[in-house]
Formats: sequence, C-alpha cells, structure tokens
Amino acid sequence: MRCLAHRPRGISALTCSAAISHYIRNQTRHLGSSPILNNPLQQIPLLPSWDADIFQERAYLPAFPARLPRSTTSLPPACQKWFIHNGDPDFNLITSTTSQNDRDGLLAEIQVPRSSELRSSFWIEHGTTIVPLELTLNGPTTSSSIVNINDVESGPSTNLGDNANGNTNNIDGGTGTNTNNTHESFHRIEAPLNLLLTYLSSPSPSTNTKAAINTSAVPKGNNTKPPSLDQQSSLSPSHSIYLAQCEISSLPASLQEHIPTPSLLTNPNPNLNSKRGSSTPIKGDIYSTSLWLGRPPTYTPLHRDPNPNLFVQLAGRKVMRLLPPEIGNAVFADVQNQIIIASSSSPSSPSSSSASTSSAIRGEEMMAGPEKELLHDAVWSDTDTGPDTQNRYAHVLKTYGFEVELGLGEGLFIPKGWWHSVKGVGEGVTASVNWWFR
Repeated sequence: MRCLAHRPRGISALTCSAAISHYIRNQTRHLGSSPILNNPLQQIPLLPSWDADIFQERAYLPAFPARLPRSTTSLPPACQKWFIHNGDPDFNLITSTTSQNDRDGLLAEIQVPRSSELRSSFWIEHGTTIVPLELTLNGPTTSSSIVNINDVESGPSTNLGDNANGNTNNIDGGTGTNTNNTHESFHRIEAPLNLLLTYLSSPSPSTNTKAAINTSAVPKGNNTKPPSLDQQSSLSPSHSIYLAQCEISSLPASLQEHIPTPSLLTNPNPNLNSKRGSSTPIKGDIYSTSLWLGRPPTYTPLHRDPNPNLFVQLAGRKVMRLLPPEIGNAVFADVQNQIIIASSSSPSSPSSSSASTSSAIRGEEMMAGPEKELLHDAVWSDTDTGPDTQNRYAHVLKTYGFEVELGLGEGLFIPKGWWHSVKGVGEGVTASVNWWFR
C-alpha cells in the first residue's frame, strides 16, 4: 500500500457511512486497486535496525509507520532491572551464543520471556512517588460495595498517608450510578505509586482486588487520599488501575536513567535530504516522554498525536491498530455524528452523551460510556455483517487499517496525525514508554 500521508484534504467533515464509502471509492480509484475485505489488516513494515539514517529515510521523512526490531544495543535497561521474567529473579534477557562462523565468536541475543511481573525489590523504594493513575470501574455498584476514596490504608510496605492530590475526575456511562444499577465509570487521580504496586502485586487483579472504588464522593480540593485496596467489600465484576501518560521527568532519577532516549532521536543526521512527508529531518527536540504501566486488558481509544511518536515496549505485549490521517478523520467525525444523533433522539437517556470535539489522547469522554464503545467498535470489530450493525467501519478498517503486535524491546514509529488505538494483551504486566519529538 502506498503512503496516504499526502492525499487530498477535505474529508474531515464526513459524518455518515455513505460519505465514508464514497470517499473510499474515490481513494480506491486513486490507488488503482480494489479493496479486498477478507484480507487481514496490513502489517507495519519492519526496519532492519535502529540506525538513525535508515529510520529517517524509510519512516520519518516519508511520514509512514515503521516497526523497529529488538536489539541488544537498543534494549532499555528498564527491561531487565524493573521486572522479573518467567517467575525467575535471575532470568537474563541477553544471552551469548556461539555463531556458526567461529571467527565471529560469541553473539548476544535477547531471550523473550512468556510473561513479566514487577521486581518488588526495585520498586519498593519508589512507593511514595506521586503519579497519575486511571481507575476504571465496570459492573453493578451497591452501597455495600463502595469504598470512599478518603478511606486510606497503607500499601504493601509504605504508608500512603496524605500524599495524594485532589485532581479527580468522574465520568459515568451505562445506566448511571444509582444503587444496584450497572454502570461504567472512569476516574483520574494523583496518588502514591504504591497504590498501583498493590494492585499489580496480584496476578489477577480484576478478580482479587478487594474493593470497588468510589471517587464521586471526593471533594474538589487538596489532601484527598487514594482509595484503599485492602478494605474488605463486595467485588465489582471488573475494574482496573493504570499508570497512563506519566511524564518521565516527574519520576525519580533512578527510574529515568533506565529509559534513556534512543540515539536515533538525539543524534540525527541533519544532512539528509528532505523527502515527501516531513519537511525537514529530525531536529532532536523531545517534547515529552511518558511511561505506561498496568495489567492487561489495558486500552487506549482511537486518537491522533500532535507530534511524531516513538513507542517502545518494555514488558508484556501490546497490539496497536492504525489508520491514515484522512481515514481516521472521517471515522472520528462519523462517531461524533452518531453520538449527536443518539443524544438528540433520546436527550433524557443517561447513556446519551454530547459529542466530543477533541481527538486528544485519552480524552475523558473517550474512556467510558457511548463514545468509548463506538470508538472501540470502529477499530476493533472486524466482521462486516451489514450496514445496520455495529461493525459499520469494517470495510474501512480492512481496506486501510494497519495492525502490529509489540513485545519486549520492540519499537513503533507513529507519524504525526496517524490515528491509533492500543490494547495491552497476554499474561503478566505490560509496560511501555514513548517519546513525542520532532
């Protein structure tokens, strides 16, 4: 498939499936090929190495996604120091093997573990660090299954005390938050890292966490406390805690040093000739660096970034689906139109919601309720069963969508404006780091 980055503009206002279909027909003629619905999603091309010149020439300058392979020279130290792999504290990710050619001597290779968990001996000293956490609750909530967020007990080794800030948001979806109702809610808090460590210490937190979490009772102000995971109570069927988009510069230096910025971003070749896509080679400016840490299933909805993005998997696995800028614009606009129609036809329904005008990463309206469901189905529903089904974008996805699965040590370049959605999958914890740059 040819790069779509320079297609004619003018489709951002498409707000119905007929318009999207018309656009796809036009783009198909432009490509000179017909879409084949039964084929799997296209795979992201794999670069041969982390060489800065190759990266710029084949990915950054053409503004096209690219995978980067595991490499012993580019593997972040965090992959070894932060985690225990395959349940073995002495598991060594990098091993030496004898080459077929004796003159080459020993070659270093990376062993890919089946699963990874946090190395508690490393993390214990960082438990009081304040971090941004996302709490997602799903299922019936009753008065006996709610723990007020102000009731706090100590984590596994450090008292959480009064260290949390009162930056809490509560977004409800489903059938509302009344007693005995089923609903989904999403909350953001700033709390000690120990809260997440406690949650991740269980291999199956969705079934072993001891309390549902109520943030709706939190007053807006300072000195509010994170929810206790140690108080006995009825379980909600599913809920999770996720460290999402945590700014690396806010973490202790001992954590920062284990995730150095890749050299292909810091030492670019300024003499490369500009090609289609980006107007200039990489400048070496890092806008922001974020850490992501949780236990599958984790989820980031369909969105686009305002800057180029280099994403590296530190532990576990993630699957990502991508759409070219114009295609993603049309899909996102159509989802917003569906929400507006649903809201206007049933304005009193608690499941209705006003449409979002923002495509920002992890916007609150994307994380619970109808917008989350529609964005999820747009990207992750593969079966095209008819125009009246939830899988209205299957044709678009199979024609223009890309998919990639990343494991430990692998990277992905996401050009500016490319739409993407991410899922954490598999066993063990999943951890990632990304750099927004230019």
